[in-house]
Amino acid sequence: MDVIPAPAPARSPEDTLRRTLLSRGYLRLLLLCGLLGVPVALAAFFFVGFQHTLQHWVWESLPEAAGYDRAPWWWPLPALLLAGLILAPIVTRLPGRGGHLPVNGLGGAPLGPDALPGVVLAALATLPLGVVLGPEAPLMAVGSGLALLAVRAVRTADEGRGAGGDGRGTGGGGRGSADGGPVPADGGRGPADGGRGPAEGSRGPGDDGHGPADGSRSPADGGPVPADGSRSPADNGRGPRPGAKKASGQPGGPASGVGDDGPPPDGATAGAVGPTAGAVGPAGALGGGAGPGLVLATAGSTAAISTILGGPIVAALMVVEAAGIAGPQLVVLLLPALLASAAGALVFTGFGQWTGLSIGGLRLSQVPPDVTPDAGDFLWGVPMAALIAVVVCLGHGLGQATAGWTRRHTARRTVVCAVAVGGCLTAYALLTGRSPEEAALSGQAALGSLAAHPHAWSVGALLALLVCKGLAWGVCLGALRGGPIFPAVLLGAAFGVACAGLPGLGTTPALALGVAAATVTVTGLPVTSSVLTVLLMGKDAADQMPLIVVSSVVAYVVTQFVRNLRVRRSPASVAGARAAARAATRAG
Repeated sequence: MDVIPAPAPARSPEDTLRRTLLSRGYLRLLLLCGLLGVPVALAAFFFVGFQHTLQHWVWESLPEAAGYDRAPWWWPLPALLLAGLILAPIVTRLPGRGGHLPVNGLGGAPLGPDALPGVVLAALATLPLGVVLGPEAPLMAVGSGLALLAVRAVRTADEGRGAGGDGRGTGGGGRGSADGGPVPADGGRGPADGGRGPAEGSRGPGDDGHGPADGSRSPADGGPVPADGSRSPADNGRGPRPGAKKASGQPGGPASGVGDDGPPPDGATAGAVGPTAGAVGPAGALGGGAGPGLVLATAGSTAAISTILGGPIVAALMVVEAAGIAGPQLVVLLLPALLASAAGALVFTGFGQWTGLSIGGLRLSQVPPDVTPDAGDFLWGVPMAALIAVVVCLGHGLGQATAGWTRRHTARRTVVCAVAVGGCLTAYALLTGRSPEEAALSGQAALGSLAAHPHAWSVGALLALLVCKGLAWGVCLGALRGGPIFPAVLLGAAFGVACAGLPGLGTTPALALGVAAATVTVTGLPVTSSVLTVLLMGKDAADQMPLIVVSSVVAYVVTQFVRNLRVRRSPASVAGARAAARAATRAG
């Protein structure tokens, strides 16, 4: 009589998490992420410091040398023309096309090391000239690219030692080094140099051996990220759902699934944030099959962006909220990102104090006097948050239209768009008599000035800033290179302060709700946006927190409503509805 052994007891999620966190591969990965934060922070420091030095030279030193006390009204026209002429060959000839298109958010899958020169050149050569975008996207690309370089170096060292010559990885069970999955960090062979890469027929990111449905590579090695709603790399390794666009050259935004050569199918939050959104699926992180290369890339980009977001908390929270995972997988992904960003922020801040260079973080050194929001602030705040969401979505829609227009004759039309941006900045200077620098660039300096001296700006000047900078920002989203968040934050703040004269609405609550509403609209991350606004408001944050949260929620819901309208009114949706109606008529 055969004796059937009793089945092994199922492990609890807590036990699985504990075994993962204490495994040799994960501890090694955690140590590498902590060490990775140091070189990433140094690279980010010199990147931001050099950018600010060039920006100061273009907008202050050079006008003074020419005999002006500030940049004259016509200054943006030659500056933006030069930016377009520099950027055109970068986006058409260099690997990586100078980085992800800003209208798709902070990017899709991590850019490989080969794309780094183009990203750095595009950012340092054009952002100081007045492009209405921020440095956050190039910084994240630099961080993830350096992390993938580290993966390549570690893998090469492992191959040199001949570890696992039978094609098995360095981690448990002979597969990936930390999670039981392959290590497709940069499109090459696994760390043991025996198994074939994911694009060559070996086991895919999941467990059933199927590669992506379209035959392309996995997100960890630079391939496209599954479209929103499709199965993630950790979910049986299946690729994008039928009908999703296939990326070519430029991976798409993490939520949109489309490449940079075309606009995303919906609103401002499509593809909102960096390589973790969509790249780490709901089953998530190391526990489900995303390789350590992807986790290192996420940690690198988080360490880089934490340097300009005031510390590691906002950057790590952005990773968590964008990845859309929960439970043990959340902890597995969060710890490396948090450790790398904390180490990076410490080094970044220390170098700033040591050298005395401006490091350009998004912060408000001075805010209006603290007041406790009352019923009037909430009564005005709810419709204002909704209007700010609509305004930012309109700017994003202009970016989508611009991206579609620049898809053909890209070099020529990139230059035209850059000149159009210069025209918007010039119009602001002529309409207000103020410096065009206030409408140019990322808006970090103008935001600090507005928060410190809100009454120094007339309502007309704020409305002109909103229109001119909003138009310039929309064009930049679809044609130039940089980050989409910082200018949107200034637009929301300008809208709020412009409405501060309404009966019962205070300046401080108006500033807080404007920043929160604009940030959540452009990022699609309500929790991250609320925390970032709280940190920006400083000592006033405690009293403003309820209004900040309400504004974030209202703006987020309105943004989803606008996105839904865009999807329903898009040509593809209209054509599909008409086809369905014709089919129903024939069937009847």
